[in-house]
Amino acid sequence: MDHRQAINSLKPIFRFPMRDKDSANRFLVGSALSLAGFLIPILPSLLAYGYAIRVMRQTATGDSPSMPAWDDWNAYIKDGVRGALVSFACFFPAFLVFLLGFGLYLAAFIALAMADSGGSQSYAAFASLALLATAALFVALPIGSILLFLGAIPLPLATAHFAIKDSLAAAFRIREWLPILRANKLGYFISWVIVAGLFGMTYLVFFTAYYTLILICLLPFLMAPAVFYTMLVVGALFGNVYHESALAIEPEPLAAESGSQVMG
Repeated sequence: MDHRQAINSLKPIFRFPMRDKDSANRFLVGSALSLAGFLIPILPSLLAYGYAIRVMRQTATGDSPSMPAWDDWNAYIKDGVRGALVSFACFFPAFLVFLLGFGLYLAAFIALAMADSGGSQSYAAFASLALLATAALFVALPIGSILLFLGAIPLPLATAHFAIKDSLAAAFRIREWLPILRANKLGYFISWVIVAGLFGMTYLVFFTAYYTLILICLLPFLMAPAVFYTMLVVGALFGNVYHESALAIEPEPLAAESGSQVMG
């Protein structure tokens, strides 16, 4: 496949959220939910995330990416909750390291402030403790960042696997989806490069608006559609990679399973 064919194969993934009037209207609903997520915690974001997982399920079964109707809110919230749990599990080691580092840092300086009136010896002891806690924080930051990166690598594939199997436990059956990753490592890597570019563009939109006096007032209204669009494209992109990789391993079983999912 030359570069023109590769670009043409990606066009439907980037265009489907605004492909026609119905798709645009459904995109507006998802953008409104993303906007509501800035004001109302958890529920709107879970609905938007569940919708993106539905798109991932479509492409993982071999369908072209499309914007499904907002007709099954219970299913969207269910997928959103399960997707959030998978994300939490992948990022939990990093969060734990960050929490430990910041916890030690804050505890040491609170103790140092309390010891300020306890005499020079007490203060000197706690000052040494504060220095150790600061060192622990500076060690925790790079380690936590590495763990965050390592946790993000399997996340899309684990999410696609649970979406296909319609089972939260499937995300943690590493022996099932690891061969799928190995079957198309280059495609998975290229997908991550594209995703990094999308996140970079979203980051650019954020800081452009943040440092602009007029646009900063519109920041939530700019970020909501950008975030939802990124979620949709990421879901479709990795769902497609999952489908191609699984076909390379077991073409017939995947087709049968995909058919059962569509019929179900």
